[in-house]
Amino acid sequence: MFRLSCKIVIRSNFSAKTIQFDYVNSIIISSSTKTFTDTAKIVIPRKLSHKGVSITEMIRRNDEIEISLGYDMQLEKVFTGYITKVGTGTPLIIE
Repeated sequence: MFRLSCKIVIRSNFSAKTIQFDYVNSIIISSSTKTFTDTAKIVIPRKLSHKGVSITEMIRRNDEIEISLGYDMQLEKVFTGYITKVGTGTPLIIE
C-alpha cells in the first residue's frame, strides 16, 4: 500500500536559515497558461515550531519555497517559487 509523502523547504532571503518539514494539512498547486505562472497554497498547523521558534516568526514574504510530493518518500519536485502571502488565521495558509 502506498503512503503519501511530502517535503516542504523554505529558504529565508533575510537570513541564512532553511526550514524543512514533511507534514501539511493540504497543498493545492495550480498551473495556468493564461497567466504563465504556477501557484501553490499550503495549509499547515499554526502552532508549528522549528527549534523552539514559531513558524510564523520565521516565514516571510519573498522567501524561496520548494515543494516535493510522492509516495513512500520517493519524492519529485513539483513546485519552486517565492512566498507571496503568509496568512494570519488558524490554520496558517502560505501562498
